[in-house]
Amino acid sequence: MKMFAEVIASAFASGMSWSGTIEGRPVYCPPSSTPLKGGQIMGVLERFVADNPQSADKTYGFALSASLAQAFPCAPDSTSR
Repeated sequence: MKMFAEVIASAFASGMSWSGTIEGRPVYCPPSSTPLKGGQIMGVLERFVADNPQSADKTYGFALSASLAQAFPCAPDSTSR
């Protein structure tokens, strides 16, 4: 199950990095040096939920988007990748 969850998280994060925007701005800016792996993404999500327990009641997409945005913020004037 853990590997399955990591694959889903990785696929979601990959999709968000390609086209995930809010008001034309990227949701998060992944590091360009190395691609994120499923285990890393799950770690980011787990820490976010631990620090924000109210997010556990939200949808998976909300929690993962918010955790990625917090862990990998974009520059304030970033409009594209």
